[in-house]
Amino acid sequence: VNTINDNPVGHTNRDQPGGNYIVIDHLNGETSILAHLKKGSIIVAIGDLVFKGQEVGQAGNSGASDMPHVHYQLQGTSGQLGGLGLPIQFLNYYEDDIRVERGEPVKGQEVRKN
Repeated sequence: VNTINDNPVGHTNRDQPGGNYIVIDHLNGETSILAHLKKGSIIVAIGDLVFKGQEVGQAGNSGASDMPHVHYQLQGTSGQLGGLGLPIQFLNYYEDDIRVERGEPVKGQEVRKN
């Protein structure tokens, strides 16, 4: 989905919860969902192969989001929004301004790359 308008900061669009989003099939029984992307920013299409570090879209404020960010969720192969999330290991990032070599962020933490 790449056509949902971004919300003004502080407002949400509950009619389209994920806003602009992509689903990546890892071909191992898991899928990734990146949601709330900026309208028109998704640069991959169904069937494209994606690789580590490749840009796929830009952070936005679409859907059930009240501030710009990217919602990332790893889950089983359903590929549907709202699926049961799986634990995710991230490497070399900052969690609430504290450097973490390897970890699993939890809800409510601010995470940014190293």
